Amino acid sequence: MSISSIDNIQSFSDERGELIPIYKNIIPFEIQRLFYISNVPINTFRGGHAHKTTKQYLICLSGQIQVFLKNSKYQETHNLTKNQGIFIPELTWDEQKFLHLDTNILVLCSTIYKEDDYIRDFKNFINYIK
Repeated sequence: MSISSIDNIQSFSDERGELIPIYKNIIPFEIQRLFYISNVPINTFRGGHAHKTTKQYLICLSGQIQVFLKNSKYQETHNLTKNQGIFIPELTWDEQKFLHLDTNILVLCSTIYKEDDYIRDFKNFINYIK
C-alpha cells in the first residue's frame, strides 16, 4: 500500500500542437478550486504543508518536480514530468521541489481556500495525525 501513485495523462499531438484532456475519472473528487504555479527557481521547494480536509490532484504541465508525501503510515518521493499527475489525499504532508526553470504545475482542489484547513508546521502535523 502507498499514499499515491503517478498517473500518466494521455495527450494528443499533431502539427497544430498538443491537447491534454483531463477527464473526471482520474480526479477522485469534485473540483472546487484550481491554481497553477510557475516561474519557480530551480531547486526551490513549494508546498510544505498538509490539509485537514482538502484533497488535491497535482499535474506537471512542463518541466520536472519531485513530490514528497508523508502521512501517518508512509513516506514517499515521486518524480513527475510533463503530463503526469498525482493524487494527494487529505492529512498528507506534501512538498514539491522544482527541478527545472520551465516547470509549471496545475493543482486541482476539492475545497475552496480556507486558511484554517492548512497545517503549516510539520511538528503540528505529526501531533494532529496521532
